[in-house]
Amino acid sequence: PNGDWPQQGMTGVFNRTFFEEQLTKVNTPGSLPLSIIMADINGVKLVNDAFGHAQGDKLIISCASILQSCCRDTDTLARLGGDEFGILLPNTDAQTALHIMQSIQSKLRIYDAKTKSEKFLHSMALGFATKVAADEDLSQVLKTAEDYMYQRKLLDHTSSHSAIVSSIKATMLEKSHETEEHAERLVELTREIVQALDLSQIDQDRMALLATLHDIGKV
Repeated sequence: PNGDWPQQGMTGVFNRTFFEEQLTKVNTPGSLPLSIIMADINGVKLVNDAFGHAQGDKLIISCASILQSCCRDTDTLARLGGDEFGILLPNTDAQTALHIMQSIQSKLRIYDAKTKSEKFLHSMALGFATKVAADEDLSQVLKTAEDYMYQRKLLDHTSSHSAIVSSIKATMLEKSHETEEHAERLVELTREIVQALDLSQIDQDRMALLATLHDIGKV
């Protein structure tokens, strides 16, 4: 990268200002399809509280390095906030973006398998969206990627957001005559149906969340 580009000091990746500038630059027909991956590290606050900010920083740096290793020369990785990152992927269709996202998850698992001595997992909630037509609003595409990411955060058992879902589930089971096994069977049946329907990953996740919380009205 050019030395004049603003890079985030701790992680070495670009900052939010540069990311927003690049959003404008790549928002052209020549960059289509244009995909955006959003990533949020799970558990940074818990690591900070339990082990100190130095360990929290180490987690952020490691995750940034893993994200960078999955990026191509044409991609732009930036740290958008304390534990949030964004990746711009010009000339990248949805299938390729999904493959890259799955590659990130795979590398996170491999990293943890090799560093079992560390006290915490390198877990990230990831979401993506793709702009395919010139008249699509890029800000809406970005919001879709963020929504997808937060949806994954609700489904990820290592996420503090998921703890909220677990709490709601426990409350529902107290109020309902249905068993936890019934709820698990419903989730599994839903998973089989959405796969048979060949729905997109974001719709599969949405249905999994719906199946998990289908009795929320009883709370």
